[in-house]
Amino acid sequence: MLSFILIGPAIDANDTLEYLNLSWNHLRGSGAVAIGKGLRDNCTLKRFELSWNGYADKGACAVGDSMKENNTLTDIDLSNNRITCVGAHCIANGIKVNNTLKILRWVIKPLYRKFFKPSILFSIFLCGLYSYK
Repeated sequence: MLSFILIGPAIDANDTLEYLNLSWNHLRGSGAVAIGKGLRDNCTLKRFELSWNGYADKGACAVGDSMKENNTLTDIDLSNNRITCVGAHCIANGIKVNNTLKILRWVIKPLYRKFFKPSILFSIFLCGLYSYK
């Protein structure tokens, strides 16, 4: 959707919001990628909720890449977003070099658990970024 593509740069330019909840908004495809990229240079957002959007691997990889650069986000919720092991690897690689993220909320529907290999979940847990709702 065009509106979500435009929100990505707005997140990047934001200098006041500390909390943003975009859960249940059907963020997918290019909109998910734009919002993920918007996190890269954001300097105020501390908590970001993106659960139940169908974000998938492209959106997860954009978030993972942004986490390498973002130094303010402390809490992100990516629960129930159709993220497979490809997206999980991107997230894990991003948070390995990130020093500010403290909580990664990642509740996975049982249907999608089969896509996660133990090594991927282990790499996420190694970073100390797990949370149960």
